[in-house]
Amino acid sequence: MTEKRANQRETRLAEPVCLSRILDNLSFPIRIAEGWVSPSDFQVFIEEVEKQVRALAGFVVAHLEKHPAALREADRETVRILEAELAGLQKNWDSLDQLRAMQRHAATNFADEAEELRKLRSGELKSQPPANGFEGTRP
Repeated sequence: MTEKRANQRETRLAEPVCLSRILDNLSFPIRIAEGWVSPSDFQVFIEEVEKQVRALAGFVVAHLEKHPAALREADRETVRILEAELAGLQKNWDSLDQLRAMQRHAATNFADEAEELRKLRSGELKSQPPANGFEGTRP
């Protein structure tokens, strides 16, 4: 192998390492964003970060699907690790979706309770005491 080709290979190998470190360096600012992004901009900020991350992840997955021979040529350990990382990626997407669903459910329940409390205070809803007066206790 010529010296020029060896240098090209070293440079190409360094690029993914640098890109990976860049992504790692973004993880902390994203985790603490609620403290430095204004409250009015926070949700938009998080949604935009997610959009970009999903696009990057989608690009990587699509590339692997488009070039399956690359995985066949890789050693078994690399393929195993890659599959585990991609499964972890999907697990985290699922966790994010579940978290959002729970937040929506909690917000809905809170809104329902707030409306019930408003009706109770305004007299539109009458509270009913327990039939025996001691609900939840033993006779």
